[in-house]
Amino acid sequence: PNSFLCSDKLYGNFELQFEVKLINEELNSGVQIRSNTREPTEKEKARGFKKGRVNGPQVEIEATKENGAESGYIYGEACGGWMTPKEDLKPHKHFMNGKWNQYRILAKGPRIQTWVNGNQVSDLVDKEKFQSHPKGFIGLQVHGIKKGTGPYEVAWKNIKIREMKWPYDLGENHNGSLVLLLLEPAVLINRISSTIKLEELEAGESRLTSLK
Repeated sequence: PNSFLCSDKLYGNFELQFEVKLINEELNSGVQIRSNTREPTEKEKARGFKKGRVNGPQVEIEATKENGAESGYIYGEACGGWMTPKEDLKPHKHFMNGKWNQYRILAKGPRIQTWVNGNQVSDLVDKEKFQSHPKGFIGLQVHGIKKGTGPYEVAWKNIKIREMKWPYDLGENHNGSLVLLLLEPAVLINRISSTIKLEELEAGESRLTSLK
C-alpha cells in the first residue's frame, strides 16, 4: 500500500511547482492534488489509523525506461484509475533519471495541465472528477513496494504553490506570487503495512523513504 505526506490546507484552483528526484529508479511516485481521505475501515482502526484511504487525482512520477515513462500524466488514486485517456497515455522521455526534475501543475476548474522540465505532458478536462474532487490537500506519495525489496527513496525540494480564482482565467500574468508549501511530518498519513520516513535535508528539500 501507498503512503502520503499531505498538506493541512485544502486547495482547489492553483499553480503548483516543485522539483523531484527519484533516488531509486525502481520506485514509483506521484503528487496528489485535490485529494481527500475516506473514513477508516474497521481493519484500519484496529491498526491505529485515524485516516482512511487517500483518493483523488495524482500527477505521475516515474523513471524513464527504454520506451519512456508516464510522468506527468494524471491517475485517479482510488477513484477510477487513469484519468488521462488511453489514447493520450503515450510514454515520453522528458523525465531525467538521477537528476532533479521540474514539475508545473495548473488546476483551474475541470482543467488540469502539467509540464515536466518545461514540456507539456497533459491538458486534461474532466468535469466528472471536478465534481467529485473540486478541492483537497496536496500529497507527496511513496508507492508501496514488494516485500523483501527496498528501501527506495524519492526527494522533493522547492515546493511552491499559488492559489488562483476560477471561473476567471487570469492567464500567465495574474497577480499573486508562488509561496513555499510546507508539508509538516505531523500530517504524515501512513497506510497499512507501508512506512515512510521524512528527513530534513538542505533548505526546501524533503526526502521520503519506502521502508517495506
